[in-house]
Amino acid sequence: MAGYSSNNSKSKFWSYFIIIVFVLIVVLLGVKRDKLLKGMGSSMGCSKEDIQEAMIDLMREKPELIIQAVNDGQRIQQKKMIEDITQKVEAGMKELEKSDFAPYSGNAEGDVKIYYFYDPNCGYCKISNGTMAKVLAEDKNVMVVYKPLPFLGKDSQDAIKIGIAVYDIDKSRYPDFHNKLMSAARANKQSAMDAVKAMGISAEQIDEYTKKPENQARIDEFMKTSSDLGIRAVPGFIINGDYIPGALDLENFKVKIKEKRAEKSQDEKK
Repeated sequence: MAGYSSNNSKSKFWSYFIIIVFVLIVVLLGVKRDKLLKGMGSSMGCSKEDIQEAMIDLMREKPELIIQAVNDGQRIQQKKMIEDITQKVEAGMKELEKSDFAPYSGNAEGDVKIYYFYDPNCGYCKISNGTMAKVLAEDKNVMVVYKPLPFLGKDSQDAIKIGIAVYDIDKSRYPDFHNKLMSAARANKQSAMDAVKAMGISAEQIDEYTKKPENQARIDEFMKTSSDLGIRAVPGFIINGDYIPGALDLENFKVKIKEKRAEKSQDEKK
């Protein structure tokens, strides 16, 4: 290979270095592979095929380097995503807080507020719901605000629309509906109506409220808010202004809550 002979250790080192950089650029920036290969080849005076040959050599001789590069790239990408969303949250908290759909569990006067973004058909969201229940049971100074997002299609949207109707009928009953729905094997219109029936709310009332234009407007609001914040996956949490992606176990929630209380205490002393 021109300029990158496998017989030359120095050339081999640079081959490895360049290919790892290639992997990181593809992972982090989403640059098209062929476009990047052509650009790298032009800048280094070699062909696209030369770069591909170096990559094949690297994968054969040092596959762990490729794996490490991909893992590092994904970690960097996730860190950047969290930082970006946290900045958007700081700018958009007023929009989030002024929503007229804010069902919650826990202490409304608590010193830690957790916004919980979920889809009722997301398996990790169902696990997180159990964790949230434990957090609320153990810590009486936490408030959890529910923010449903129908990312997983029509069944989720139908179930969420019924939840919105429950909230409009009686705000205090939403947490009960939420927990019943999250415990169902599949969240859809049928399981949502089963939850409503178990709560003693009439199907006629639900039908009346789901047909109101405000119901769909709330769905649109949820989706716009999540898009504006950069939240494109569930579960997700905003804990006193910090975005946390993915499901956390109870201990990690406790650690994060403790950190936020310490930050708040420091701010109050300033």
